[in-house]
Amino acid sequence: IFIPCLIASFVLGFLLSGLGNYMEDNFADVIAKSVVDVLTVVTPYANLIMNTLTIIVCVLILTQAKKRIKAWDGEDEDEYRKIDGILGNALTALNIGTIVEYFFFTVGFEGIVGRSGFADACYFLGFILTLVIVMVGQQIIITMTKEVNPEKKGSIYDTKFVDKWEDSCDEAEKILIYKSAYKTYTKMSGFYVSLWVFCI
Repeated sequence: IFIPCLIASFVLGFLLSGLGNYMEDNFADVIAKSVVDVLTVVTPYANLIMNTLTIIVCVLILTQAKKRIKAWDGEDEDEYRKIDGILGNALTALNIGTIVEYFFFTVGFEGIVGRSGFADACYFLGFILTLVIVMVGQQIIITMTKEVNPEKKGSIYDTKFVDKWEDSCDEAEKILIYKSAYKTYTKMSGFYVSLWVFCI
């Protein structure tokens, strides 16, 4: 199996390399210039737009969670899992928004000298709002989690939040945390290798 795979990889690599060279000679400059031009125009305002979208998505998700928490009798395990899943979705939406917003902040930093004062004001306001939305959003999610888990301790504004939160978890939750950490470690190891190969 190894030899046919090696031959196939060689042929595929040869074709992709030729295609890459052709595209670089004919399209690379045009594509790169177009991307830079679009990003230059969009970047100062992108975070304000992303912040708005993040807030809307999180409010919709958290409103649904709040309704379920109010209706929950404190006993139904299936309903508890659904509430926990919804709060997890809100956290995921918040994290995705944050990643995109940090991307636009980083990309937009290069053109800061040649922009108008209004564009720069939008650029910095968008980034500051990102930080506020992340902190407030996480605190709301934690507060709602505490409503269904009164034994949970910690506040996002506390520097020792992670330790306090973990200490307030039971053994099953701690095992889940450790499993999640290990799974994240293995997935990210593969991702970083792929990213390294892509960058090379």
